[in-house]
Amino acid sequence: MSSQVCLETSTAEKMDSENLFLPLFVAQIPQKTMKRIGLGMESWEYVVKHLANIELKNANLLNSFIDIETYSQIIGIGIKLFGRENFLHWYVKDVQAHHMGPLGIASNTAIDVRNSIHSWVDSGAILLPFAQFNLKNETDHFTLSCKMSADFYDPDNVYTELVILMLRKFLLDMVPGLKNIPISFAHSQHSSTEYYEKSFGESPTFNAKESSIIIPNTIWNLENIHYSPMIHQQAMQDCKTLKENSNSLTSIGQRVYQILLAASTNGSILTLGEVAERLNVSPRTLTRKLKKGDSSFRELQSTVRMELAKQQLKETTKPIKHICAMAGFNNMSAFSRAFRRYSNLCPNEFRQQSMTAVA
Repeated sequence: MSSQVCLETSTAEKMDSENLFLPLFVAQIPQKTMKRIGLGMESWEYVVKHLANIELKNANLLNSFIDIETYSQIIGIGIKLFGRENFLHWYVKDVQAHHMGPLGIASNTAIDVRNSIHSWVDSGAILLPFAQFNLKNETDHFTLSCKMSADFYDPDNVYTELVILMLRKFLLDMVPGLKNIPISFAHSQHSSTEYYEKSFGESPTFNAKESSIIIPNTIWNLENIHYSPMIHQQAMQDCKTLKENSNSLTSIGQRVYQILLAASTNGSILTLGEVAERLNVSPRTLTRKLKKGDSSFRELQSTVRMELAKQQLKETTKPIKHICAMAGFNNMSAFSRAFRRYSNLCPNEFRQQSMTAVA
């Protein structure tokens, strides 16, 4: 009988997939892989820029995120460009630990195989919030399984295979001379056995109980040849920062309000695109996230404008027509109507009431 030694339930089990965000760097494709079809990285950067409205080369990788729908579209384009088999083969062949950001680096520089695996179990939800990692201690091996959220669109199970094959590659790279780490998939077989043997040196088991990697007990405590305590420590700290930044997206409405409010005090009225750029997300992602929280950019912008107008009416003697312009209105009538809807008073009445209250 197996005994479960570690279980980390990802956020995918707790959240609707529309509410999930991934670090931008997960959408990168290795430069070598792009060159295999005669394209440079600028081509892939254009795809990401077009769909996510974020420039890969200029992004802060610890504070740049894309929503799961945009990510699925980006990966879908990659699969169409290469074809399913070539995409899997070349991506797994070319991918390096740093392509997976701080989690990949932390795992790659851990002291031994055990700690490397636990890095994924403990922090995998940061990188892949739609995936659920499980680690079980069997009689003579450990089983690391990966299950995708039911809400995550995984055409032909390509992403399930990509994650399992990638983790297997990282493990093989840690232990010199290790050639065989069995893998299994819960879905049916999409490609020939010869394809898997030639591309990955392994013949997976299909229609298994779960998609998983079998890690022999004999390598569990072996030292990682890439062990680097200083790099590992920094990567773990970066993982913590990445998680904090990701968690802050759940209160994105408050963040948008604060950004708009701060800009308004300096006389600036930001557009949706400008706020999205400051949050390192696309305008579409920001709009969707706000809608999920029963809000909208227009509502938040209107609230900030009205609060600015109230503050100016109450604390200054500026002419109302100047306050009207500061609040972003082109004519007094529109401003007066909006202000009345917001405060049940017209601007003149509000100012007079404020002066009476002070007196």
